[in-house]
Amino acid sequence: MISTDEVLLIHRRLIEDFGGSDGVRDEGIMLSAIARPYSGFGDTEFYKTPLEKAAAIIESIVKNHPFIDGNKRTGYVLMEIILRINNLFINASQSVIIYTPNSRGQSGV
Repeated sequence: MISTDEVLLIHRRLIEDFGGSDGVRDEGIMLSAIARPYSGFGDTEFYKTPLEKAAAIIESIVKNHPFIDGNKRTGYVLMEIILRINNLFINASQSVIIYTPNSRGQSGV
C-alpha cells in the first residue's frame, strides 16, 4: 500500500515540477482514495488484481478531487506505481496518455 506521506510527497513534487496549487482539499477523501484499492470485507478483496487496484486509485483521485490542484497528475502517478510494483507497464506515447476521449467525447486522463 502507498502511504499517506508518500502520496503527499508525490503530489508536492508534481506541483513543484508542473505548477499549480499545493495542498489537500479534503483529507478524508484522500485517505479513502489511498485505501480503496486495498479494501475488502473479511477475506474478500474488492480489487483482486493489480489492474483493478490501479483503476480504483486513479478513479478515486480523479473523480473525487482530494487535492486543491493536480488531481489527474497525482492519480496517474499513483496508478503507475501500483502497476510498476507488480511489474506491469503502460506502453503508450505521451500524447495518447494525455489525450484520451471519454464516452462524451471530452479529453481527459
